[in-house]
Amino acid sequence: MRGKESAVCKVRYAKEGFAVGRNYPIIVKFPENLRAKVEGGFLSFLGDDGASDVNGDFFNKPVGTPIPFKVDGNTMRFEVKFGREQSYCMRLFEKKIPPETEAHKMPRPIAVLHVYALEIYLLSLVPLLGDFHIHSTRSDGRNKPEEVALRCYECGLDFQSIWAEVCRRKIFNVYEFMTYGCVDMSIARAVCNYAELRAQGLHYPVIGNSDAHRIEDQGLSYTVVFAKSNSIEDVKAAIIARQSVAVAEFEYMDKTQRDFGRPARFAFGEDRFVRFAYFLFGHYFSEHGKAVAAEGGVLRDIVLGKNETEENAAKLEKFAAVSRKSYSEFRA
Repeated sequence: MRGKESAVCKVRYAKEGFAVGRNYPIIVKFPENLRAKVEGGFLSFLGDDGASDVNGDFFNKPVGTPIPFKVDGNTMRFEVKFGREQSYCMRLFEKKIPPETEAHKMPRPIAVLHVYALEIYLLSLVPLLGDFHIHSTRSDGRNKPEEVALRCYECGLDFQSIWAEVCRRKIFNVYEFMTYGCVDMSIARAVCNYAELRAQGLHYPVIGNSDAHRIEDQGLSYTVVFAKSNSIEDVKAAIIARQSVAVAEFEYMDKTQRDFGRPARFAFGEDRFVRFAYFLFGHYFSEHGKAVAAEGGVLRDIVLGKNETEENAAKLEKFAAVSRKSYSEFRA
């Protein structure tokens, strides 16, 4: 899985994603005017998910393990091996890194590449966002079902379940995190209660839902599911296999945190999927959400009859294709 890369360099690597324990050749093409800096530069490799570096130790190196590389014209070539399932950061500096005691003098990197290595069976799964608990006028919500559905597109969700009497039948057992109306207390109590259930030997899959009764509250809480597809069967199978993460977003109270420009976000579930989900929040979901929202905008025009149906149908197919391919392009 890849993340953001520098605009000055183009990177070519494994289209199927990065599997743990395998060697991968990586090719970086850079502008000709950077050649001197690259040839005399330093390429570092660091496990950067906040837990450990590539050697399995806590952060005790300021820059990570150096990677030998070759330069041919305006192309750099090197190989990397991912030792464990986690996020990695490769950074190219224009000169040798100072000693650890002078880490504060570390130069800015020329290019940065964030990737995530996964066990091989997880590479075939697709991360999906959804909400299983939304109300409409079919129960005690304020908005019509079609308004609720369109709003889910605007929020970048891949699937949803609108609550009604017919949906109250029991399908399978899950632990539901909801934050409607009381975010901090709801999360704190839910985590404590889940820990108590685990201590009793009860290990339920987790899902995060908004319990939204109006469209303004949709998208604040949701579930990340790592499934084979967005079919009902595959989503259900993924949740039963505990391949899901409950997520709640809310405003920072601390202005310093708000100034970083990222939402306050809580994610809860199996550790490996929570760690991967946070990587996707930073490097994938925002772009995926834009594609889904654009698709929803076309659907809104069709539902409201604003433009010619044929024109919108063509647009819809275009955006749907972008949405379907977004994750495969992310990995490639």
